[in-house]
Amino acid sequence: MPPNLVSALQAVLKGGVVYSDMNDTMTVQRSLPHGHALAALGTARQLGLARILARTTSRYRQLALAAIIAHIINPSSQLGAARTLSPETAAFSLGKMLNLGPVSGHEMLSMLNWLRSE
Repeated sequence: MPPNLVSALQAVLKGGVVYSDMNDTMTVQRSLPHGHALAALGTARQLGLARILARTTSRYRQLALAAIIAHIINPSSQLGAARTLSPETAAFSLGKMLNLGPVSGHEMLSMLNWLRSE
């Protein structure tokens, strides 16, 4: 008998289960890079960057903070930053850490107008 068949038979005799394909046993879930986003967000918080952007918490303040950190991690356009932060297309965990949910390019441009007026 081939060695792999012998080991499978031994496993079954010991009460184990043998699968012909590992895809039948597990589901791969999406995993986002986290460490660099956490470090950048932690540094921004230590510096009080959110409070410098605006005194009160708002969606635009969160978006501005996220945009700054996203540009430090991965420089891109505002549309690129929106894609990087949105859950469906996220490149790292920053959007999730800030509870942003879906972010659109129009929302990022509105945030820039808000930032100019602050």
